[in-house]
Amino acid sequence: MNDRAARRSGGGRVTPKATRRAAPTPTDTGPRPVPIETLQSLLGDLDELRNSDPLAIEIRASFAWGLMQRDSGLELFRVVLATLTDGLRRGSPDARDYLRMLATVAETGVAKQFAQLLRQAAIVTLPPRWVNSAGRAVVEQAYMYEYELGDTYTVNLICRYPGAEGRHEIVAFIDGSLGWFADIGAFGEVSPIDGDLVDVRRREISLAEARAHIDRALGFAPALLDHPDTRKIVARLRLIAHYVESLPDDFELAERQPLTDDERDIIVDSFLDSPEGHRLLESPEFVDDHRAARELVGKFVVTAHNLLNGKPLRLTAQSIGLLSVVLLSGESDDDVALMRLVMRLFIPYAHERNGWGDRHLADTLVAID
Repeated sequence: MNDRAARRSGGGRVTPKATRRAAPTPTDTGPRPVPIETLQSLLGDLDELRNSDPLAIEIRASFAWGLMQRDSGLELFRVVLATLTDGLRRGSPDARDYLRMLATVAETGVAKQFAQLLRQAAIVTLPPRWVNSAGRAVVEQAYMYEYELGDTYTVNLICRYPGAEGRHEIVAFIDGSLGWFADIGAFGEVSPIDGDLVDVRRREISLAEARAHIDRALGFAPALLDHPDTRKIVARLRLIAHYVESLPDDFELAERQPLTDDERDIIVDSFLDSPEGHRLLESPEFVDDHRAARELVGKFVVTAHNLLNGKPLRLTAQSIGLLSVVLLSGESDDDVALMRLVMRLFIPYAHERNGWGDRHLADTLVAID
């Protein structure tokens, strides 16, 4: 299978869904302009940009928007806008091309205001070759890659620029437990269709479903802005948001449902009736108190259900790490030891029920400690 279909997921923490941060709007031009050359570290070298392909332009624009939406980004945006607006008034083709670049993935309202500034400037020079393509791709198909362990899944958008023979691909790597981005990729060529994928299921999904998954991940994006491992993700947020904004929005993902008492009891009973459950009940810690064992297993099952998107048996090295943070933090040494005993016996039971056998068992058990 190809490399992009096999990317490893990132970790995360439980964070309430947040409202997506809106892009700044070009209405306040208070700051004084700086020399356009000063913007090159943010917007890129113009000679290189003018000879870039459309996807490279979009990636660079998204990187710039990412910087302008972090920390003191609004002030940075105002300086950029003041500089480019001043350049347009002076008839600068450099200012024109930088503004066109930013407009390729800008939110609709901002892009329209940029277009108005460009029309008013009416600078007559030969535009870069990417002007008729960048920002105008159409998403033609969407696929989902689902992996055996379920820590991550991908939503792949297959896209085409106007008049282009080939297609390109934008890929959202999404955390299977928390629903936020683990990574975002952009590729100049589409992944080959591999019929021999191992431990991976590839299926075509509607464009509306693709948008629903990515929109949910974008809803979590503000929580990632200050995370040390998400700089690349933040730099691609505007890119992937631009692509999904053209997709239908009539698909709703199923809401996460709490585990009922009856559903919890079915899972607990099944475990306690298994060989691993018998070992727990016969252990010195619980041989005289089966009720305490049952209550602790129930606590583990409910927590796993809530954290792992309704899949309490999806116990992997990554998901156990997440569960350990929630279940073991702040507990006494005795309580931690009892919960670890439950986890060590429940994990092989869950892996067997999932059909994984012992292929991932050792790595998962190590994650407890």
